[in-house]
Amino acid sequence: MKKTHIIWDWNGTLLDDVNISLFAANQVFISLDIKPLTLNEYRQYYSVPIQKFYHNVLGRTPTKIEWKKIGNIFNYYYKPEVRKAKLCKDAIKALQYQQLKNLTQSVCSLMEQDDLDLSVCNTQVGKYFNLIHGRSSQLLKFGKSKQLASHIEKLNISPSDCVVIGDSTDDALSAFDAGAKSILYTGGTHSEEKLLETGAYVVNSLVEAAILAERIT
Repeated sequence: MKKTHIIWDWNGTLLDDVNISLFAANQVFISLDIKPLTLNEYRQYYSVPIQKFYHNVLGRTPTKIEWKKIGNIFNYYYKPEVRKAKLCKDAIKALQYQQLKNLTQSVCSLMEQDDLDLSVCNTQVGKYFNLIHGRSSQLLKFGKSKQLASHIEKLNISPSDCVVIGDSTDDALSAFDAGAKSILYTGGTHSEEKLLETGAYVVNSLVEAAILAERIT
């Protein structure tokens, strides 16, 4: 009998950092004389890679000088706060459910590896994962597809046995590209409307995602 492997996204899925990201992004917009976004507006504009998000809000591609400014300001406000971020509601219950079902779990995140390792350590959930995989490059130019394919290869598991649980349309696209299934959580960076457009399963709680994951492989 085959076993389902769960690949969790981190930011906005297990880690509750959406409001931290919103605050940091709004400091960027204020510096560019742009009106700050509400949470609903943020979820409508948000996109991966992050360059698309700023293009959506500005209505144009930021200049090289602006992009450097964007990175510096965002990280100045985001990084100290994300180190204090807690897990999303029911994240522990969802992880424990998978563990009780004897299903393996891992994390594949576009967060930089050192920051991801620290965040997982701070939230004390590393014991649930057999691989914690962040990005190795400083600048995020692409979505998660290539990294997810590498992640599954490292796991040495068939993609058809994997379910990606994330909070963005890019999580669904990356899973599709890799040959895995996906479940999208509405409590993160994207609006429910945008998530539904992907055709992926969409849920309102992480426990619901955990229960569903085993049923769809």
